[in-house]
Amino acid sequence: MKSIKFDDWDKRKDLLEKIDLFRDFSRFEIPKVASLYSHIVFFDKNERIIRQGATDNCFYILLNGSVRVCKDDDPKAIATLDSGEFFGEISFLSNRLRTRHIFTNEKSFALRVTSDMLENLEIELREKIKDKLIDKLVKRIMNPGRVEPEDLL
Repeated sequence: MKSIKFDDWDKRKDLLEKIDLFRDFSRFEIPKVASLYSHIVFFDKNERIIRQGATDNCFYILLNGSVRVCKDDDPKAIATLDSGEFFGEISFLSNRLRTRHIFTNEKSFALRVTSDMLENLEIELREKIKDKLIDKLVKRIMNPGRVEPEDLL
């Protein structure tokens, strides 16, 4: 995992505006979110982002690339996630151990969202992000053709 600085303000805003999680955010809210991070995280192909059994206080929003979700030592993917999707949010919200591995399928960029980052947001923005996370989780549960939420812990 490598940190890459994105000093170009417009690039940061453009990345966020393309992500479904931030799609309903106003032109005033996007810059506030963009200002809270000065770098995104870069991963090489086949790099592990999340280790099953680990503890962490973050989740990831995939900005570019794709990842696979694997269980135990089985390298076969139980799910594939593409740009715009997020993962690790269930463990983040529930303070549980990670129950799946997440590996990149290709070189990928992700926004690493920490609890400190969320705490520094205005209450309205923080609640909006939490509402979007909950909405996405409900959609995963209601759509039987998709991966189950526990597969993304």
